[in-house]
Amino acid sequence: MVDDDRELAGTDDGTASGDGGATARRRSEGSAAGGAGRIREHLEYDLAVAIAVIGGDDAEIIRDLESRFPHSNLTADQPGQASSTTTDALRCVWMSSEDTLITCIYCTKSRPPSREHVLARSLGGDATRPITCAVCNTQILSPLDQALARRSIVAMSRAAYTPPSAFEVELEGNHFHYDQTRDLHTGVTLTNGLTPRVFPQLHFRYGVDEMAVTGEGRESIEELVAFIDNLISSATLRSLYVKVGPAERCTTARLVLHRTDDGYLRVRTRGDERQIFNALESKWTVMRERILTDNAAAVQETIEAPTVHLGLSITLDDTFRAVTKTAFNVLATDVGVEFALLPEFNPVREYVLGADIQDPEDRAIDEIAVDERFVVQVGVGESPALQSATDEHLVTLFYHGGHVRACVTLYGLHSFFVDLGAINLTDFPIVAHRFTVTRAGNHVLSLDEMYERTLLQRSR
Repeated sequence: MVDDDRELAGTDDGTASGDGGATARRRSEGSAAGGAGRIREHLEYDLAVAIAVIGGDDAEIIRDLESRFPHSNLTADQPGQASSTTTDALRCVWMSSEDTLITCIYCTKSRPPSREHVLARSLGGDATRPITCAVCNTQILSPLDQALARRSIVAMSRAAYTPPSAFEVELEGNHFHYDQTRDLHTGVTLTNGLTPRVFPQLHFRYGVDEMAVTGEGRESIEELVAFIDNLISSATLRSLYVKVGPAERCTTARLVLHRTDDGYLRVRTRGDERQIFNALESKWTVMRERILTDNAAAVQETIEAPTVHLGLSITLDDTFRAVTKTAFNVLATDVGVEFALLPEFNPVREYVLGADIQDPEDRAIDEIAVDERFVVQVGVGESPALQSATDEHLVTLFYHGGHVRACVTLYGLHSFFVDLGAINLTDFPIVAHRFTVTRAGNHVLSLDEMYERTLLQRSR
């Protein structure tokens, strides 16, 4: 059975509890002294014990951690409370240990563990468990998390409902704002609150000797100038990444500063980039002077009530696999790893890993290919399980019709039914695990909380 009020590592109060937490607390009665092996032994203890280990008299341990993690602050934030970097350092030491092995819940091989987020960190998840190996996590699972968080319908809600105070969000893809007055397509990004931000960019008008600079202010334009300065001085201009088209969104060619040290050139057709490179290499000194001194050339772009054209590439199979992975992680975390390793769950394992994806062959011409054997998405805003809100995610596990099933509701809007596997059981706990969207906590709902949400759901 599941303790209704337990939380996982990285939760609101910073303690490591749940199944492993109870065991860890019993084991923590032993001595806290010792070397790096003892630190690994205490990794899953309450943080008070962890900080006691590294904050004791064993200076050798502290020096060892500092040498491995020179950028980590190994000092407690307050007496008796471990900093998050301290906890991360302890986890990394333990996970990098050659003598620590787990059975990965996906490949089922015995390997060193990886720091798997039960719900993707990019969606606001803060709970981690050593339930996967590094191979599965880095090569398959993490890319799935990114597909769900950045390249899916869910990504729109992530950008809309993640407050700026939590962490910065960008909606992946090619997005444009069209300025009809100047006939300019400006590259933009959508950030927290679906707020459009203009990338600093240098526009070249086709067929005429005309340029314009747009950005969010003088500082961003100066960053663009510095970026081009570096490309010219280091002779790396022609290695700049070139994006081609779409032609209807390329009234100008434009060099865009995507990040502080990363940019690209967008042109209408392949080959146009040579003209831009030639102009920059031969005339950059003059262009630079004009950009920095001529107010007509440097336009500060502000977008009020904008129309933004979105370009977002979505692979539904990746979205569905990522949702299934989330449900399976919660199963392993809240019901147990041994249960998740049962052979009845092998088909869903193969599906998540991408080894068995079966898109329907008899679909209509205009139907998107997607394997729906394990996942079915319901309408946006419709939640078939418990009431949920836009500031949280909810994963509900239940047993029905001889199958272990889950309902995954993200941002209170996007709900998915997941079939984890057929298995013969006489008893199975109903589990509902709530995660914030801000990395600010998670917990398993109590029966009272589930009942209250059920009443709210029925009253809708």
